[in-house]
Amino acid sequence: MDFSYTNEQEILKDILREFCDKEITPKVAEYDRKREFDYSIIEKLHKQKLLGVVIPKEYGGVGGSLIDQAIICEEIARNSFTAMVVTNFTWYMPYEILRVGTEENKKRWISYLFDGKKLGAHSGTEADAGTDAASVRTWAKLEGDEWVINGTKWFVSNLGKADYYFISLRTAEDRYNGMSTILVEKNTPGMTIGRRVEHISVRGINNGELIFENCRVPKENLIGRLNKGFYDMLVLYDVIRLFFAIGAVGIARGALESSIKFAQERQQFGKPIGDFQLIRAMIADMATEIDAARLLIYRALDMERKGLKHTKETCMAKLYATEMADRTTYKAIQIHGGYGVTTDFPVERYWRDARITTIGEGTSEIQRLIIASEIFKSEKIVLDSALD
Repeated sequence: MDFSYTNEQEILKDILREFCDKEITPKVAEYDRKREFDYSIIEKLHKQKLLGVVIPKEYGGVGGSLIDQAIICEEIARNSFTAMVVTNFTWYMPYEILRVGTEENKKRWISYLFDGKKLGAHSGTEADAGTDAASVRTWAKLEGDEWVINGTKWFVSNLGKADYYFISLRTAEDRYNGMSTILVEKNTPGMTIGRRVEHISVRGINNGELIFENCRVPKENLIGRLNKGFYDMLVLYDVIRLFFAIGAVGIARGALESSIKFAQERQQFGKPIGDFQLIRAMIADMATEIDAARLLIYRALDMERKGLKHTKETCMAKLYATEMADRTTYKAIQIHGGYGVTTDFPVERYWRDARITTIGEGTSEIQRLIIASEIFKSEKIVLDSALD
């Protein structure tokens, strides 16, 4: 078991740090204030071959490792969680096709979608189908060679900015064996943008309502297996949740680094507040939890690389990393005192962004339920996976 980064990965971290300091950090407050992201960053990352490195070479990627991708996500999120979420949507959907798509899907869509310019979006949530993903009521019915889609989706990220949407919908009545995923490209007649919802987190991302009224798309736009979309989604979640979790680690790192700098510069009672034991204890706890979260994520990613089942390990990593980010950003504000609740310092944004991580891609409560379910399914009801 090797816990060290390769020389190439150390170089990757340095390149990412330099890129983010130049292209992202100076604009982060503006994303938040104006509620608008600078999408030119996507093309800049693509030119440096830093976009979706896990996509294989035959589809236009570089064939990097899962850890390589995690390094990129963490470094970007350290500066801007908004930037990480947006840039991830350039490769999430091509990666979904790679993992659960048919061979025809792979040939037809991956290279087309993953071109360094197109931005995707996943549309699963509805007014009455959030955590209960199998309750979707948006329907697609096959009429000749076309799917006809009707329904309304909610909390759609990259709303109006995406070049295409992956829609989780119903293609049969069966609760679990009646869901599918269909790709709908922008400007398709019958698909309209509804109202935008304002979030306290990731403010630079458009999010809101997507409406379908007799929207017709070719039957070839079915992604994955007909009526097996729910099960395909579960397979994908085991990986995608890890990249969301590593984003939480990035947020926490940003908060920790800001806190260390502030503690070294802020003077009270004639000395830096970093000399006080209570401040040092908070810094120590923050640093320890960040490392622990990253290792949980890396373990699950390594299991994915080896082809091992890791649903429990993924949920453990997602649960711990996101709740850790919530705790860490809270402490960062405490360390900053009154300055921490002003927009003059970035910790209030880290705190707001951390909050969504415990909800998005499966709430903490759902992660706990899945972990317990996986434990009680095993023959030995013990937490022995770390010893495997």
